[in-house]
Amino acid sequence: MAISNNQVTVTTEATLVFGADPDGARIHLRSDGEVYLGSATVTINNGMKLKKDEFLNLFVGPDEQLYGIVEADTETVYVLATMNQ
Repeated sequence: MAISNNQVTVTTEATLVFGADPDGARIHLRSDGEVYLGSATVTINNGMKLKKDEFLNLFVGPDEQLYGIVEADTETVYVLATMNQ
């Protein structure tokens, strides 16, 4: 099992938060502000809201990607992932 960590600056354009892993991964997220999560077509109207300092744990399936977008300015999303190898 491999562990990776990253800090992603999410903008008002769909921003890649977690890239594809061939085996999938369990990811843990926290944000400095409101971020909307979803697919590459995520918007502030259709994404799942992650509120400031809220934690989210989820499994991202094999070869899937997770994107984020913010309403204005930028926000930092902190990502910790555990992946099978």
